[in-house]
Amino acid sequence: MCIFPWPFYDTYILSDYTEENNYDIVVDYTLSDMFLSIMFLRVIFLYRSVLNYSLYTDAFTKKLCNEYGFQNNHKFALKCLFNIYPATIVGSTFLLTVFIESYMLRLFELPLLKHLPASYYTLDEFFNSLYCTIITITTVGYGDISPKSDLGKFTMMFAALFGALLVSLIVVVVS
Repeated sequence: MCIFPWPFYDTYILSDYTEENNYDIVVDYTLSDMFLSIMFLRVIFLYRSVLNYSLYTDAFTKKLCNEYGFQNNHKFALKCLFNIYPATIVGSTFLLTVFIESYMLRLFELPLLKHLPASYYTLDEFFNSLYCTIITITTVGYGDISPKSDLGKFTMMFAALFGALLVSLIVVVVS
């Protein structure tokens, strides 16, 4: 919760990128951008706070869970909410994942933009990163837009792995 960009202080993190034409580019990321990407972990804290103070974590539910040997925590509350509102839980998780992953992809790809020709690069707009994230999460993978930087590729690898879980949950909810 305490990770945030320091005011009036910004340092650069350099990363190498080798182009297909065999020339090296040094990409400079700012420390503020890295902290901004870590700050999205606050969404997990918000999720746990909402679930810990939900209807399924009150005193009666805790007593009932202790009698039957269940552990009453945020996972139990999420399972209860998933049983009652499956489409809402999966839909909101899908939308939240898509927007956060798209923003992080664009955040990691923008420093590379100033080194590449305009015709070669397509992730300069948020809509294109949104498109790339949705195509990756749904495991379609057209390949027309793909990340070029290492951090962008890592972000899309995480999106692909988490997308497999989300798509399987969507299939379960629909059926």
